[in-house]
Amino acid sequence: MVHKLIHRAEGREGSEQGWLRLYHSFSKADFTNPQMVGFGALRRLDDGVLEAGGSGREARPGAPMDVLEVQLYGQVEHRVEGGAHLVVSATPESNDATVRYAGPATAYLDKNTSHADRAEHLQLWIEPQVDLPRHAHHKIALRRADRHNRLQIFAGPEGEKGQLRLRREAYASLASLDAGAQVRYPLHGTGNGVYVFVIDGGATVADEQLSRRDAIGITGAAYIDVVGRSRTEVLLIEVPM
Repeated sequence: MVHKLIHRAEGREGSEQGWLRLYHSFSKADFTNPQMVGFGALRRLDDGVLEAGGSGREARPGAPMDVLEVQLYGQVEHRVEGGAHLVVSATPESNDATVRYAGPATAYLDKNTSHADRAEHLQLWIEPQVDLPRHAHHKIALRRADRHNRLQIFAGPEGEKGQLRLRREAYASLASLDAGAQVRYPLHGTGNGVYVFVIDGGATVADEQLSRRDAIGITGAAYIDVVGRSRTEVLLIEVPM
């Protein structure tokens, strides 16, 4: 039987640290909602805005996590405290995605490299099935043309060419749809669910009408149909339940 759980954008909790504004799709810290305590192995989905010139320390997971991040706008420098760094950006032609294998022992610093414009990103925490390798930080560039009216799988357990590797039987995809265009997402595992987050525009997902920053979690389905109601961009995360 197919089960659906809808999360509306206005139901998310917001938090602010001066340099960073976050909107949380799932419960964390002092934001507790029993209907929004993760979705299977997906433990967090944070919608973040870094103010112009802002910098600070990211939250550390209390347990090992695969932290997957998609840059939506602007340019940000990620730095391991006392270690290596990566610069990620989003342009009209492409945007960067990163994964890092994180845990409570490692601190990360973020800096918006622009003093004039904000930067925006989505950050997901996925529970790994294995804890090795312990520390890594990888980046890929995602061509927007490669997801026009089709799926662009950019993260998975095998880390195939052009994809980031997740330490779990989990997958992350993007699709940019014209109004009326449709994509079908077939699930990889029978015990998996799919969480669909509308980045921009509006979409019909599993016969449900979703608007900007709305989301729906679906379990018990063999595939998911997504139809653009306008120019739309969606993120799909498939995880074990």
